[in-house]
Amino acid sequence: MMGFPNWSERVRERERERESVREREKKRKKKNFFVSCFFLLTVLLNSHVSLDVGLLLVLLPVLSLAHPHVSRLALAQDRRERDSSLRSLYTQMKRLMGIAHRAISYDDPNLDFQHNFTTLPHIASRAQDLHNLQLNTTLLFIHSGLQSYRFHFDWLQKIMENRSMAVPSVTQQISHYLRRIGQLLQKQIRDPPPSPVPPQLPVLTKNWDIYVSSIAVHRSLQSFCHWSLMALYSLMHSPL
Repeated sequence: MMGFPNWSERVRERERERESVREREKKRKKKNFFVSCFFLLTVLLNSHVSLDVGLLLVLLPVLSLAHPHVSRLALAQDRRERDSSLRSLYTQMKRLMGIAHRAISYDDPNLDFQHNFTTLPHIASRAQDLHNLQLNTTLLFIHSGLQSYRFHFDWLQKIMENRSMAVPSVTQQISHYLRRIGQLLQKQIRDPPPSPVPPQLPVLTKNWDIYVSSIAVHRSLQSFCHWSLMALYSLMHSPL
């Protein structure tokens, strides 16, 4: 459904730059290792250091090289786990956007439905901001937005039920995915925030107002999913 052709070359360029940095760092550490060993051997040959102390001094550079190796293994494991979680989130969000699109696919996208919602999530972000996203901050924002949509869809469903109107199946599917993605996000967010207070939403008494409100909420959700997918894509291709 979505593609990001303009980012692929940037991603490959970043990978090449990171690989070049890693190679330079590896050469620098090897050089420092041999210099340290040479210095210690010179000291030992010109002093009366005991054998045990001498062995410990010679092993120090080796231990200093071993620690970064263990750290790199841990970072690689963290990266694999993070990427797996982000891919799962991306897949679920893509499905949610598809359902939201289906719900309003029969409506004219050029029609401007007037509404006075101030409670829907608002994204004040530029395209270049997607390259500077922080993992936990972004996941918190997506989680907060999806919780807001849960309140709005529960509100719409309750209004329809109170007026004996049939609740569309896509509305129920959207509510299901909002909860599922929210649970996935809670597992990845450090220090999840407390449950938010439901917003004050208007009481609707006319079928036309209900219809317009439903279109507005679905369109807003579709836009939010679109931004979230781009943000998750950027996070999946950013350094740990």
